[in-house]
Amino acid sequence: MGQWISADPTLNQMPADVTHIKLSTGGVNRQVGIIALVGRIGLEILAYR
Repeated sequence: MGQWISADPTLNQMPADVTHIKLSTGGVNRQVGIIALVGRIGLEILAYR
């Protein structure tokens, strides 16, 4: 394939839909940094097409 394809095995989505937002890249050490944010993140949709 030559490219990354997101997947959600919990919801059986291949590829994962647009409700999945990347918060971090890299290994586990980088991902641990977002744990403190989970549950405190807000999202406001400003525009869509």
